[in-house]
Amino acid sequence: MDDIVFMGTGGGRFSTITQLRATGGIRLNLENFNIHIDPGPGTLVRCRQYHENPQSVKCLIVSHAHPDHATDANVMVEAMTNGMTRQKGYLLASKSVFEGAEGIENIVTKYHKEMPKEAHTLAPGDKITLEGIEIEATKTKHRDPTTFGVKIRYKGKVIAYTSDTEYFEGLGEIYKGTDILIINLMRPDADRIQYHLCTDDVIKLLKIAKPKLAIVQHFGLKMIRTNPIQQAQRIAKESGVRTVAARDGERVSLEETDQTTLGSF
Repeated sequence: MDDIVFMGTGGGRFSTITQLRATGGIRLNLENFNIHIDPGPGTLVRCRQYHENPQSVKCLIVSHAHPDHATDANVMVEAMTNGMTRQKGYLLASKSVFEGAEGIENIVTKYHKEMPKEAHTLAPGDKITLEGIEIEATKTKHRDPTTFGVKIRYKGKVIAYTSDTEYFEGLGEIYKGTDILIINLMRPDADRIQYHLCTDDVIKLLKIAKPKLAIVQHFGLKMIRTNPIQQAQRIAKESGVRTVAARDGERVSLEETDQTTLGSF
């Protein structure tokens, strides 16, 4: 079954160091092409916990070099390449992940970059097709200037992920026509922090983008303590877009976009 598995719904420094929500990224199981996005701290542990084999990953996407998105990138490359014994899989990452950027050190070593079958540096606007699946890097506005989001086109569906970004004019237009939009939501209500989205920002985004389903995740401590479910309910009411708050280990099927079973989130 094609599905999305949330290997962790925490984001930011304090969620990461407390692990009140896990930081293992997002797993997309797409028939014979499994993708892991943003492998933060504890990714391998969460793979074991949620019964996802890291060695079956075919594509690793790292949107930027901040620790909550990239700490386990090298070990995930080792898993994807069967312990560095086979040159296989695809590694797609921002420039900062491979080379560093504006005071940010690179995350993936030269040794690990050379082991996948292909490694590509992506920037917003870039598109790449891998085994029939199109992956497009999308624009963000984040402290790491090389950060990108992604749109994945698969079997007539578009699954998109904002990565970390603050709201900017044009953000909603990027995600028009999306079936499932995964949004990194750091803060509740209007409690805005630079380079990230708050609830009010997500409402503005969804009023324009109008995906069939929005899933919020990547919560900071204030968001966790406020109650993400209530924030998602407010977003749905005010945006008119069905919105749910993901939980660690939650699975979302791609078979039916209305996702009637998600009401219990």
